[in-house]
Amino acid sequence: MSTIDKKIPSLDGLRAVAISLVLIMHLAVGFPQWMFRYLQHTGLSCFGRTGVTIFFVISGFLITTLLLNEKFSAVGEIHIRNFYVRRALRILPVSMLYIGLLWFLNKPFDFGLETFFLWHALTYTMNFAVASMPWILAHLWSLGVEEQFYLIWPWVTKLQLKTIVRTAFYIIGYAPMARIIVAKTPEWKFAVLTLSPFFQYADALMIGCLLAISRRMSFSLWDSHLLKSRFLRFLSFFIIWLVTYLSSKHGRGFGYFTVPFGTSIISILSAYIIASTMTFDKTMLYRFLNHPLMMYVGRLSYSLYIWQQFFLVPRNFAGMPMWWRVFPMNIVLTFGVSMLSYHIWEKHFLKLKGRFKAA
Repeated sequence: MSTIDKKIPSLDGLRAVAISLVLIMHLAVGFPQWMFRYLQHTGLSCFGRTGVTIFFVISGFLITTLLLNEKFSAVGEIHIRNFYVRRALRILPVSMLYIGLLWFLNKPFDFGLETFFLWHALTYTMNFAVASMPWILAHLWSLGVEEQFYLIWPWVTKLQLKTIVRTAFYIIGYAPMARIIVAKTPEWKFAVLTLSPFFQYADALMIGCLLAISRRMSFSLWDSHLLKSRFLRFLSFFIIWLVTYLSSKHGRGFGYFTVPFGTSIISILSAYIIASTMTFDKTMLYRFLNHPLMMYVGRLSYSLYIWQQFFLVPRNFAGMPMWWRVFPMNIVLTFGVSMLSYHIWEKHFLKLKGRFKAA
């Protein structure tokens, strides 16, 4: 966790909410058919993607905040090399441990992972995998989006502020078209050529980036009464639920609205919730997000996201699931392994990040 991360309230709590949505969705796909249909009917089975969207908004906000801190520091320069080293220390150790374990267990447990997919996982291009992704590696598509964002955005942030903002708005404008391309193009290669596997999620990242820019340039606006409105917070949560619910009803004609614009709307409202919970207040939401348990789950969120796919599997996954993939043992093992991963492995690399912090 970065230094700036420690100074901003509620972010770990928001990460805890996001990872909980992902876990609930992945638990749901293993439930009996009648229960899964109920979750689909209520829209709860689609909230995992909403959780990932929240992660993207938070990531865009934090990365841009860190880069702008360097840009406007006394040195006045973004150290690209140090940025990449810090990101590598944050992302690679846990994900490579997971991928390496899968490679080691592939034959003994008959996971059936082809070298093709392992290479996509190792190069963080799983979102560009043309063939149907194996479940046990499928969640790494989001890491691919993150890593591709890291490759691009530091160089953009070195430009003038107007250019940064303009670039963010261009990407936000293209993202709905990228989602339409993926939804309407039967030939996946065309989607790959238009970079849609990245850009269809990039608006969430860019909205987080714009949030960071607004915080840096107009900090006084963050004391606005609009950000302290309980009604607007409630309305934001309701609209996020409604859009997610409608996203589960594509077959009933809602796809014309939710496919191009659903992620953008959820991202904007998530950014509002993030902004409205960063300054101290006495509301129940603030206390909830900053409760020690929520903050701890938020710190575990990356390890949880990586390891949960090994234990939480869909119905009829490779026949009858083994005992460690049956509820409630699968959720116990998910948290247990993630805690071990964080405390024994991940934390050591997070401490090394301090050697490459911004000047």
